[in-house]
Amino acid sequence: MQKKIKQFFLIVFLFLISGLGKLNAQYTEDYYYQLGNSSFSGGDFNTAVKYYSEMIKINPSNPIGYERRAVCYQFLKDYQNALSDYSTAITLDRNYFLALINRASLYSLLGNFQDAISDYTRAVGINPSDPQGYIGRGVVYMKTGNLGAALSDFNSAITIDPFNSEAFRDRGDAYYFSNNDSGAVHDLDKSIELNPSNAQSYCDRGSIYYHLNNFNQSLKDFNKAIELSSSNADYYYRRGFVLYDLGKYDLALNDFNTAQQINPDYRDKVKEIIQDIKLKIR
Repeated sequence: MQKKIKQFFLIVFLFLISGLGKLNAQYTEDYYYQLGNSSFSGGDFNTAVKYYSEMIKINPSNPIGYERRAVCYQFLKDYQNALSDYSTAITLDRNYFLALINRASLYSLLGNFQDAISDYTRAVGINPSDPQGYIGRGVVYMKTGNLGAALSDFNSAITIDPFNSEAFRDRGDAYYFSNNDSGAVHDLDKSIELNPSNAQSYCDRGSIYYHLNNFNQSLKDFNKAIELSSSNADYYYRRGFVLYDLGKYDLALNDFNTAQQINPDYRDKVKEIIQDIKLKIR
């Protein structure tokens, strides 16, 4: 009898240990996931990678860990590891919408436009009621010069979500490249109305006004863009040309110098115009 009781308690004990082990593993996976998210939100992508890696060790069949780590790698400009992790996540879950969207975005960044279009198209097929797939694919079509397809995708995104500021901004850009200036200004006005804190919309509208020789309105838009995002070299670079055409050479020179200070890649772009300005203000 005592032997049977001992066996019974042994079985119960082993059962409890087994259950606690599973609970602990599940808790630990979520624990590292939360730590990774916290580090990511704080902009500490290297630490976030470590936490997501721990999450993956505990449960290598969970695609979320790979997708989150891939986003961190992308921010760190470790594009090969990012692609590898996105691909692993999609292999584990072929209908992983967000992983497809993010991998498509990275393909586009790397100039691999066909693979980007393929991933966006898969994403649209998985969730045709989400505008992200249409917007992303539309941007890639615009990059490749297929403006008709781009406009079609942006129209679809706006039909799905008529309050999507990004879709109006991108359609405005597509209209601009299609030589539809009035349509471009209209859509960028709408984009700014929907999201007045998006600096890029002001920059894009400022560029169109510059193209239309409306320098004063262009200057207002670039001023606002810089007010909202003062570390963007391109905004200073573009405003510099507006100031140059307005004859405000000292201010233009300051903007071109600021652009190359923020981003040394602009040095070659501004070299000639800076030399020209120096000749004018002697």
